[in-house]
Amino acid sequence: MKNPLKFMILCLILLIAFAATATAQSPYPAIINPTASARGLTGNIYYNVDATTEPSPAIISGATLSYSTSVPTFTTVNMTNIGTFGYEYTYETTQNHPATGTLTYYFTTKGSPNWATESPKNTADQWPPNDGLLAQTCNEPTGDLAGGVTDNFMDLTGYYIGYSDTYIYVRLTNAGGGWPTDGGWSGPYYSYAAGITNPDHPEDSIFYALTLVDFLTYGPGLYKQVGTGGGLPSRLGDIDYSTSGNNLYMRCTISSITGDADWGTWPSGIFGGGAQTLKIASLEDFILADGTDGAGFYPHTHTMNLAAANTAPVLTDPGIARLKFTISPDDIFQVTYTDANNNCPTVHNVNIDGSFYILSSSDHSYNDGALFTYDHRVPFDNFYFIFCDGKDTVETEELSVPDAVKARIPEHFLMGNAYPNPFNSKTEISFFADKYYSKLELIISDISGRRVVSRTLETIQPGQNLFYWSPENLNSGVYFYTLRNQDWVSSTGKLLYIK
Repeated sequence: MKNPLKFMILCLILLIAFAATATAQSPYPAIINPTASARGLTGNIYYNVDATTEPSPAIISGATLSYSTSVPTFTTVNMTNIGTFGYEYTYETTQNHPATGTLTYYFTTKGSPNWATESPKNTADQWPPNDGLLAQTCNEPTGDLAGGVTDNFMDLTGYYIGYSDTYIYVRLTNAGGGWPTDGGWSGPYYSYAAGITNPDHPEDSIFYALTLVDFLTYGPGLYKQVGTGGGLPSRLGDIDYSTSGNNLYMRCTISSITGDADWGTWPSGIFGGGAQTLKIASLEDFILADGTDGAGFYPHTHTMNLAAANTAPVLTDPGIARLKFTISPDDIFQVTYTDANNNCPTVHNVNIDGSFYILSSSDHSYNDGALFTYDHRVPFDNFYFIFCDGKDTVETEELSVPDAVKARIPEHFLMGNAYPNPFNSKTEISFFADKYYSKLELIISDISGRRVVSRTLETIQPGQNLFYWSPENLNSGVYFYTLRNQDWVSSTGKLLYIK
């Protein structure tokens, strides 16, 4: 017979590890630039969110918006991929809302199979929490138990998560039969875990799990496991748990996780993990009975006072950049849109000689200014820009070619868009030059101004040039890129790096 103590410890180690590492099955789609427009006169609000994973965007299967003016009752709707230049990973939906009250909303992005989600905030720390205060993290099928297991309560059917300022909340659902933990002295024993990892931590062998367990000296608690080599799991603290029918609710304090010395830094504010059930049939046999797909969880909720006054957006630096190529002139119409409320624009157009054209931007963070551009190759006389944040419409004065020439022409090299952006492994930075150059310097800096890349580019061709960047040993965050030589400095572009 196996040593019963060592055997049961091994079982607990595997339960924690498998629950916490569920996200390793496949990358989950990051939730980036979640935003909404102001409420328009007809009551419409436009919602946007960026969702991307690499190496292939094909694993994105969709995104949803959940909204409410009467929490905890939420309505969930599917979003549509925009798919145009600058919005390759952007999903949108339009919903109609009343003129008063508080709007609460959150986004979920869906990969194949892993998801990422925000959730409502359990402001009052309601316990057990109302189910509407928890967000669905996966599409967990019924009847997928491991071979030889027939206990319905081992069959997970759902995994939900939420938060407050103090706690992380989880809810597991099963196929029925309650949530037993033991069958008497001789067993079998049953355990249930909701795992947590830090996606930004360089180590992938440190696991945390809220665990309902009852054997030997191990009872319900928040457990930590370093590796799977047999070291003892450590109990970091208590959890609260409650069962009701096929629902198991658990919660632990956020500080008990993030305060652990091995948790690592947490710059992006995201947890990862999944759920797992374990059956110890005897002191000779155990089975990891069922597990959910992993998910990324952003403990964040968006709110909007529907009756509040709106702050109109601001347009700055309108003009064009003309690059004289060997084939034909190329006019890049550009303007910076800034919205103090981070409202996404519902109209972003340039009017050229009486005709409207849609501007695009790969920067979807609007409270710090986003550069919108349009590439035009037809002669023209006058132009102006017009934007709307859903409620307030703003436009520039009409500009003529001489005004634009005075302000913007010629520009010796112009930064183009980076693609993909946001990104999580590699991005392609494009820029345009008006002639041959040698020894241009490409500089990439973090948000504090610290240089993280300073690369000399030996030969620059006229027209479009490309530079590929794969960050190494850098945190997730915003980075800025620019080109210069001894005489000229280009405009600056912005990157969002998500690990």
